[in-house]
Amino acid sequence: MAYVPGCDYDVFVSYARADEAADASGKWTTQFVDYLSGALKLRLGGSDELRIFFDSASLSSNQQLEEMLTAVRRSAVFLAIASRSYASRDWTRQELAAFIRKPEDTSRLFAAECLPLDAGETYPPPLQEHHRMTFWRALSPSSSTAIPLSLGLDPAVFQQRIHDLAEQMRNQLLVLRRASSLGAPTASLGAAQRGGPHVRPVTYYRRVLLAQVTEDLEDERDQLRRYLEQFGVAVMPTGTYPQGGDAFKAAFEADLSKAGLFVQLLSKQAGRAPPDLAEGYTRFQWSTAAQQKIEQKIEIVQWRRPELDPASVANAQHRELLEAETVIAAGLEAFKAEVLRRAAPAPGKGLSPPSLVFIDADRDDTEIARALQLEFSRHNFPVVVPTLDGPAEQVRADLEENIIECDALVLVYGQTTPVWVRGQQRLYNKLRAKRASPPRIIALYCGPPPAKPDLGFILPEMREIDCRTAMTLEPVRALIEELRS
Repeated sequence: MAYVPGCDYDVFVSYARADEAADASGKWTTQFVDYLSGALKLRLGGSDELRIFFDSASLSSNQQLEEMLTAVRRSAVFLAIASRSYASRDWTRQELAAFIRKPEDTSRLFAAECLPLDAGETYPPPLQEHHRMTFWRALSPSSSTAIPLSLGLDPAVFQQRIHDLAEQMRNQLLVLRRASSLGAPTASLGAAQRGGPHVRPVTYYRRVLLAQVTEDLEDERDQLRRYLEQFGVAVMPTGTYPQGGDAFKAAFEADLSKAGLFVQLLSKQAGRAPPDLAEGYTRFQWSTAAQQKIEQKIEIVQWRRPELDPASVANAQHRELLEAETVIAAGLEAFKAEVLRRAAPAPGKGLSPPSLVFIDADRDDTEIARALQLEFSRHNFPVVVPTLDGPAEQVRADLEENIIECDALVLVYGQTTPVWVRGQQRLYNKLRAKRASPPRIIALYCGPPPAKPDLGFILPEMREIDCRTAMTLEPVRALIEELRS
């Protein structure tokens, strides 16, 4: 039995066998899948239920192909290892088409790019428009030649990307497993993620151009992209930009002309500068977007970690960029919600932005918080969960900011202690004076286990959602309808 009930396999790996030769070992895809499988099992708590379909045999008959396509249809998520070989093979196209039976059914599709395509080449739909995590890099700042990432080339980056991908897939598998346990049939798991007929149209949001980042921020950039895309925000670029000054400039400027919001993540590193782009990728993107901002054609928002002190940066030009008025120093979760807000149309130019939901949960109730987050987010509400890792003062500041800024506050009381819940109630009571107005909704979600101590703390405006005997999302849907009204 697979980790996701009702499926034969949790992950179907679709790849072109020619990519085995992507490194000197001649086993690049095998090594990739081995490490991904280990990372997934680790991140799923060592689960022995995880089943990955990875066929190392060469197809030689129609019967084998049909068996393969049956496995595709019975898999929870699909991983395409994208490359030039993948784009040109007929059977990889058939595998992708068998999994994606509707154009919009891409929530369970993941892609890792072994090598980028040449100019003018395209992947089969919807892979061409889908985000692809890059597993290649140039060997030096002066080179634009792509080399597949491997343990031999750069073990630290390779393993980091593997775990980034594993974490994203883990989150999706958890959601699918939870959806199955709540009664969603296997055949409709993809539809459950899309949210049904009430999801806002994608035209609600402006297009977002998410700038190319330095390698130390790839994970944060991927998190932000997936967060925006789950609300139907169109994020550019769909793949990766060509490296090298002239080609990069042309591709970036083409996307910039279609965007309404430019988003850039910054670290202490200034980034690479090819010979024909002396100012470097990072500064070029900002300066080009800044010119568009002067002409009132685009809005800019940038981010850096709150612990990053610009004064510690030796590069004067990069230090200036880190200190720009458009830079927000905040936790990533709060920044993600802020980007979603800014992607909404300006007042008077469309619908008012959706309400911001803050799900306040302790570490012991992470699973409940994730299920609630996905239920709100699939109905196109920006949702923030607490930051639980990092320096205590930053975690506290992020928590207070979320309580002050949210339109709906849902406090989770599952396996955590009454002392923790009472502390959160007192904090809200203390911070309410700093809010511009009361939240539209404030609720206490009481999940399993059934037997738990009484809190002995009453906030008159806080309603209770009693799901002690079994976690269910039905009462949350009533909150969603109330926020929509």
